[in-house]
Amino acid sequence: MAHAMSDKAVVQHSPGTVLFEEGDDGSDMYVIKSGCIRLDKRIHQTDVTIETLGAGAFFGEIALINDQARPVTATVVQEASLIQIEANQFEAMVRKNPDIALRMLKTMGQRLTEAQYRLSTMVLRTSEGRLIRQLHEEATRAGDDEALTSKAPLPDDLADALALEVGEVKDQLHTLLERDLIEVDDRGYFKILDVEGFERYLSYLELGDRFEYTET
Repeated sequence: MAHAMSDKAVVQHSPGTVLFEEGDDGSDMYVIKSGCIRLDKRIHQTDVTIETLGAGAFFGEIALINDQARPVTATVVQEASLIQIEANQFEAMVRKNPDIALRMLKTMGQRLTEAQYRLSTMVLRTSEGRLIRQLHEEATRAGDDEALTSKAPLPDDLADALALEVGEVKDQLHTLLERDLIEVDDRGYFKILDVEGFERYLSYLELGDRFEYTET
């Protein structure tokens, strides 16, 4: 997709630049030629990282397709070269090359699945519950079956995705290691050792979280 639009104007953006905020009206989208963009969503009064995108990726397309407010905030993380595409340019491009639309739909489907399980994890208000649910999802995605026994990489943006401090995530992981619920190798891959105990503990935390929220 980036190649098909290489003749469009490219604009440089410095780190920290907010390209648009959640709730803003939108009439354009962006393609990343270089650099890094972070997409955040506000949940429980906390900014949660939904996705971090690099060269070749696109974002902001929801505003063009659904004619709705921006569902996320987009911030430049690393110096970025971006192609900005207006609604009329986007429509003409899709009409001329339907393959672009098909590739976009496939990418959007994958990203939606990723965003859904990150958002569902954030429903839990305890840091321990968030981490365990996220590890459960990572193990599920990594395995070919439902056994949860496959090794899976710990996401680089795990702390941001859970809206937690890095130190807090490390402490929670250490607790799970001490309880022999998981193991982590030198590559940063983890494996659930006691699947039954892990899922039982997750259910306990989810139940406790719902009870506390109902009570308050």
